[in-house]
Amino acid sequence: MGTGTPSPDKLRILLLVNEDRGTHSTGIFGTKLMKKAEKASLFITDDNFDSIVKSNIVLGHTRQATGGAVTKENAHPFLISDKLVGTHNGWLVNEYEIKEKYDVEASVDSHALYKLMGKLDDPRAFTKAEGAMALAFKFDGQGYLY
Repeated sequence: MGTGTPSPDKLRILLLVNEDRGTHSTGIFGTKLMKKAEKASLFITDDNFDSIVKSNIVLGHTRQATGGAVTKENAHPFLISDKLVGTHNGWLVNEYEIKEKYDVEASVDSHALYKLMGKLDDPRAFTKAEGAMALAFKFDGQGYLY
């Protein structure tokens, strides 16, 4: 991971490069959360973009819906609490088992995974998930990539 404040223009480029991987929604978390059900090329023109990315850890995501509706609520990152925010690519094959066993309500598997981590207050709770996935999240001020 780098240090210092990321360049807003570099983050715009990263989101644009990833737009072809997901055109249904885009989101970022830096100083606060911003997410919309729109493609990155529209998202990066928002007047608030530059101020949100003035943080030493910024999470960005573009989503192509494979489950769940195309809505702002289903866009990433997911802000679970003041200590947990995260993004996910992949799929959980035991999504319904997690929802039932841990009494987690969410309309997409990614959100269910982060709600589980928040409920158990454990950054390693994602190990209860089965499937293929990549995670980027901030837990209690620390950045993690898995």
